Amino acid sequence: MIARRLVDHVMGKIELSPTQVAAALGLLKKTLPDLSATEFTGELRHRDISDEPLTAEQWEHQYADGVAATAGAPEKSN
Repeated sequence: MIARRLVDHVMGKIELSPTQVAAALGLLKKTLPDLSATEFTGELRHRDISDEPLTAEQWEHQYADGVAATAGAPEKSN
């Protein structure tokens, strides 16, 4: 209904005050997507998946930095 009133205003069929036009545009912005272009930036990392499991050494080499940063030093058991 709001869009129809704005179209009618643009086509000269009805008169709307500047306040009415601003309010109508504000409501439309809240309810309709604006279809503006969105740019996604970042890095896409692709890893090959293998049927063969990693050895302990391979796993440590590949993931040790992340584990050490989040887990801290390993605890020793008696």
